[in-house]
Amino acid sequence: MVGFWPSRRNFLEGSVAIACLLISGSQVRALRPPSRNQALIEDRNSSFRQVESAADNAIQLICPDPPGRGRSGWITNPDHYALPQYCADMNAIIARLDVTEVDWVGTSLGGLIGMIMAGFPGSIVRKLVINDIGPFVSSNGLQRIGQYIGNMPSLFKTIEEAETYFRKVLAPYGRLADEHWQHLAEHSVRWDEARQGYALLCDPAIAKGFRLPWFQSLNLWAYWEAIKVPTLVLRGQHSDLLSFDLAAEMRKRNPMANVFQFDDCGHVPPLMAADQIDVVAQFLLKDTVSGFAEWPRN
Repeated sequence: MVGFWPSRRNFLEGSVAIACLLISGSQVRALRPPSRNQALIEDRNSSFRQVESAADNAIQLICPDPPGRGRSGWITNPDHYALPQYCADMNAIIARLDVTEVDWVGTSLGGLIGMIMAGFPGSIVRKLVINDIGPFVSSNGLQRIGQYIGNMPSLFKTIEEAETYFRKVLAPYGRLADEHWQHLAEHSVRWDEARQGYALLCDPAIAKGFRLPWFQSLNLWAYWEAIKVPTLVLRGQHSDLLSFDLAAEMRKRNPMANVFQFDDCGHVPPLMAADQIDVVAQFLLKDTVSGFAEWPRN
């Protein structure tokens, strides 16, 4: 187990079998490619595990959880739900994996962490996928996320009630199949025997982190411009956190970056439908993705 706080449990499980990592704002998932010296990172609540099929079943999935989310323990002092701690935790995981390279797919918060990790000198990130977030995030956007987390219900009577809630608050995900909404609900709550209901797998104190200086109009352009590896930026057409202009500026200010836009969704593209998964799989496994021509560099 990797942990720096007494209250954090199950932070890293099954680490012996892991040979690659993926990270997002809600969960971490590890994938094992044919070579044990590479790694891949994305979020548990997506169905990115379907990439196994695209890679001839050569990929194995393992799912450790970041602090305060999923089945990880919660940090005693919620002030530490911030980027410095998250990056330290991800470095600890990578050190445990004993790999020489990782491919990183980061959704929202995971994208911010990925920018920092890939922007460090000597980074072992081989390829980077940033899902619907940019190196500049306005305080208004961050406050909206903080309010959403702070206003989460404490308990659901049934799993169906939880699913109804997620269909409402995650409506910007776009049109998902019923099975995907069910998947999101089932992996976002746990049965609480004492309260006889389903509790969210998220520490509500995380919302406090959005009031800290780290989240007052976040600016990571220095890290973004320092990234020297192939990078794919994913954007939802109606995203309120990654505007068209910001995505174009990201492409302009880093020659290693390309942008792909998904229509009919906002923040964030959930990477659950086959067409979305295919875009990521092409980039990571084949080095090619169509649809970049519409994004000029100047």
